Amino acid sequence: MLNSQLIGSVIIDWDRIDPDSYLQDIPAISGVERIAFTHAVTFLVGENGSGKSTLLEAIAIAYGFNPEGGTRNYSFSTYDSHSELCNALRLSRGIRHADHGYFLRAESFYNVATKEEEYSRGPGGKPQHFHERSHGESFLALVQSSFRANGLYLLDEPEAALSPQRQLTLLLEIDRCAKEGSQFIIATHSPILLGLPGAEILSFDQGPVHPCTYEETDSYQVTSMFLSSREQLLRQLLDDAGTKEGLPEKSLPEKSLSGKRDSIVLEPLDPRFSVCKVPDYAGIDLTQPFCFTGKTDEENSLVCPEEAVPEETTDRDDGWRGFRITGQLDFSLIGILAGISGILACNGIGIFAVSTFNTDYIFTKEENFDKALAVLKRAGYGVT
Repeated sequence: MLNSQLIGSVIIDWDRIDPDSYLQDIPAISGVERIAFTHAVTFLVGENGSGKSTLLEAIAIAYGFNPEGGTRNYSFSTYDSHSELCNALRLSRGIRHADHGYFLRAESFYNVATKEEEYSRGPGGKPQHFHERSHGESFLALVQSSFRANGLYLLDEPEAALSPQRQLTLLLEIDRCAKEGSQFIIATHSPILLGLPGAEILSFDQGPVHPCTYEETDSYQVTSMFLSSREQLLRQLLDDAGTKEGLPEKSLPEKSLSGKRDSIVLEPLDPRFSVCKVPDYAGIDLTQPFCFTGKTDEENSLVCPEEAVPEETTDRDDGWRGFRITGQLDFSLIGILAGISGILACNGIGIFAVSTFNTDYIFTKEENFDKALAVLKRAGYGVT
């Protein structure tokens, strides 16, 4: 099925990035070879420094926008600060071509507004007098004069200049243009913008970039926590009852290994596995070193080496290879399986996972197995 978006995906060639570059140490993108954009509006979310603006900037430059913002016709520079990621990025474009476009970033809006005024004084121009308005008014005026149908719009934290009410106005403009064939990729912390129905949200937190729901974003969770428990939260925060990066310690996950890939070791398993449906478990050979069962009110499932599949199996899918996370995992650890599955998903590798008391097992089709291990090793995971 053809991707109808203006930018269908981005492909990163890590061989073109210096091994000592800080880009190699950004967990969200390190080792990720492909990121797909399948929706008209895609939000990039994550903590400060998580890499979302770095990726957005690289996409903008690779598409031909000026690094500091504006249309593709803008050509100016006040400070050269963009990363080398743009040189390693290849855009996979859809079947349509954009008629319009704009790269809008909050941090350099003043410079863009100045150039907008300068360019608008030329033949056929219409000065907008942005510097004669407030920051938010001029920002929104630029949006309303520049956003059109069938355009590509890359926005970096557009909420920075806008009041909550004006953010709702921006949301309406985004929705209008998206319905008219435009595509938006937006890095944001705004719980208002993130609420746009039908948009995809890609998280840059807890391992490789991966889809998440609105309710899973920090923007929603922290805002919701503040609104529902404002007095208690502020009392804990201001009383210094245990904080980390300004948030109450109790609001943070107890333990996480998602950002410590070098401490996670993956052990490939030798057998080729089969995923089966069986009428019952009477014929299962439990002397096998690997045998995973799952019973529900609808089925009896079995995962075992191909040579150990029972004769009375009603359905089977062969050709799976697996690896396990070595050691015994504490139940309070979070983000490990999500990190691994996320980076494989970004590289087009499907998986299924089985969790036991001690650890997690990840299975891929045999033809993807070596690629999966290579991708994970490049992303910083240990492989025995």
